[in-house]
Amino acid sequence: MVAIKREIVNPGHGHLAPFLLAVHSTANPGATARNHRDLWSRGYDYAVHLTSDWTEAIQCVEYDRLCWQVGNGNSTCIGIEICEATNAADFQRGFEIAAQVCAQVLIQRGWNTSVMHPHLWFSQNYGGSDHVDPFPYFARFGRTWDDFVRLTQQYINGGGIMAISDSDARKIAKFVWEYGVHGVQARDRLRGIDTAANNVNGMLTKNNEWKWLTNRVYRLADLFFNRTDAAGSGMVDDNGKEVKRNLYDRIVWCDKRLRELNPYKTGEPKSLPVGVALTNEQMDKLATIVVAKLKETA
Repeated sequence: MVAIKREIVNPGHGHLAPFLLAVHSTANPGATARNHRDLWSRGYDYAVHLTSDWTEAIQCVEYDRLCWQVGNGNSTCIGIEICEATNAADFQRGFEIAAQVCAQVLIQRGWNTSVMHPHLWFSQNYGGSDHVDPFPYFARFGRTWDDFVRLTQQYINGGGIMAISDSDARKIAKFVWEYGVHGVQARDRLRGIDTAANNVNGMLTKNNEWKWLTNRVYRLADLFFNRTDAAGSGMVDDNGKEVKRNLYDRIVWCDKRLRELNPYKTGEPKSLPVGVALTNEQMDKLATIVVAKLKETA
């Protein structure tokens, strides 16, 4: 949600008690909100309360000061001038920012989109002006007034919208930065984390600890997957010849041989000669013994 920058640069033309929101477009393609703010700061008679472009939004006139903007309807409304973009990307972003600004104004004043109207509406209902903006500008990029109203309503439905000044934003940031938990401020906690991370990095790199740890991991992987015992693994090939295998293959082979001793894969056998069938508990004991022996020869 865009923050409306409060930079009052024009006094307007007397007191205003608004109950409507007027939406304009500048008819000045490429000129930014900052350009208009600077123009209005030089005593320009036709300044409007708000202006927005594709990067920012600025309040230039107090909301209780009248602006010459919609002919005979000037005494009814707060107004926003939407700066006209020259490309589709800037238009889309500017369209969104303008809707966000309108949503914020409506929420702040307890209004809804039924009091938001284009300049064309004021020309038709109050007279004193023949402007039809922002219809031509929206149409140039394939959008309509109804699209704008729907988007504004979406931002209103989002709730929790508020505009803050740059100074208020700095105050909030300062509060968060200095907020303390158990006597430790956030800034000190973050500095502590950064220091600890740097210390660990220094220990690993400067003292070759990282290389030492990496070597240990490689050696463990080599022991488990690659090394074979010198005396042979006790495993035989299809011709009955003893072959060497790594520790992982030996454990898998032993486990398979043990489980093949019990032909009944589910539950105990109903009738089988004593000494042939093994329970799961017995197989686990045998596996433990086998693994211990493997470790002795590895």
